[in-house]
Amino acid sequence: AAAGFWLRRRIKKKRAEATGLKRAQPARPPENLAREALERLTASRLLEEGHVKIFYISLSDIFRRYVEGRFGIPALDLTTTELLPELRGRAEIRPVFGETRLFLDGCDLVKFAKYLPDQPSVQEDVARVRHFVDSTSPRPSTREAVAAGGQA
Repeated sequence: AAAGFWLRRRIKKKRAEATGLKRAQPARPPENLAREALERLTASRLLEEGHVKIFYISLSDIFRRYVEGRFGIPALDLTTTELLPELRGRAEIRPVFGETRLFLDGCDLVKFAKYLPDQPSVQEDVARVRHFVDSTSPRPSTREAVAAGGQA
């Protein structure tokens, strides 16, 4: 199964390269999109209605879309086992890698092992995604910060 998945992904990548197709980059910064998606997800009633698995699938998708937009890693197409070495290899992710691994492993437990986390654990996972986005977002240079503030 793993060989089949790898082969399919490799063929898909080769076709995209041959036709010149690439993933479209969002017009807005991925960190803004991720923060807004997190706000919508936490405001949703999924948890109150008992849809924990759907909540975690959405939370994982927000994380993975951010990783794709920010780092160019095809996170939506990779399993957690394939994604972790890609993340570990990035210098800006190393400080938060341990928490990121805990988050991804927890998501897999909810999505595939029918684990139901308690409310504090859910809040902790949402906070992990927020912290990841905040920690890995590009920092504006001093010149950009001054220009954005309207100061000379």
